[in-house]
Amino acid sequence: MSSYVIEVNSDRFDRYRDGGSGGGNSDSNDMDEAIAWARERSQRPETKQAQEDLIDSRRSEEEEAKSEEVMEMEMKDEEIRIWLTGKETNIRLLLSTLHHVLWSNSIWQAIPLANLRDGSQVKKAYQKARLCLHPDKLQQRGGTSPLQKSVASRVFSILQEAWAVHSTLHLLTHAIPLSPLPFSIPMVLWSNSIWQAIPLANLRDGSQVKKAYQKARLCLHPDKLQQRGGTSPLQKSVASRVFSILQEAWAVYLTNEGLSG
Repeated sequence: MSSYVIEVNSDRFDRYRDGGSGGGNSDSNDMDEAIAWARERSQRPETKQAQEDLIDSRRSEEEEAKSEEVMEMEMKDEEIRIWLTGKETNIRLLLSTLHHVLWSNSIWQAIPLANLRDGSQVKKAYQKARLCLHPDKLQQRGGTSPLQKSVASRVFSILQEAWAVHSTLHLLTHAIPLSPLPFSIPMVLWSNSIWQAIPLANLRDGSQVKKAYQKARLCLHPDKLQQRGGTSPLQKSVASRVFSILQEAWAVYLTNEGLSG
């Protein structure tokens, strides 16, 4: 606490002490005002310091809360990464394990893998997941934290990509005979792949189909992808599945056409 010295005019003090004229009451008031002023001045630094301490305390609490939020985000990112690894394009596995990465009070109910055997079951489960995770639906329900919104957004995007691959591969798998397959490949491959679209009109005879199939093998073969580099896990997974589909379709094509590889 600061200290102050109050100087009193000696003539006024003598008159006040001797009871003489000169405004004793006025001098007394002056003294009271001076003391009050000194007290108020002495308390100012303490008040200012208390305000600064309060501001610092609030800032520290905000920084701590942000730090905890960042840590939670990082932990959740790792959970999502582990959940996604190995099943980037497998919509069935993603849906059957979705409950592992969502928050406990979400509206999602776990679905066993055994309940996702056929296409209609997968489609129904995917639609349920969309209703659970879509940003607009979350906004309507309310009560969702920033962390939960972030998780929902990421998982929603992952499921969308996996569903697109699933739908396209389903079409490719059921495309008979082989000739439409090379024509359909651009629908499922990534934009910067080395594959160049082939019009269906250019796949009329066997030599054209064989040439297109060989190009597809060079584009999608795991060893070739490894040599070129710069391919994401998702792209490698898509390439692997499309490569297998084309191999099976090629074998059927050779059998039907009475040809040899």
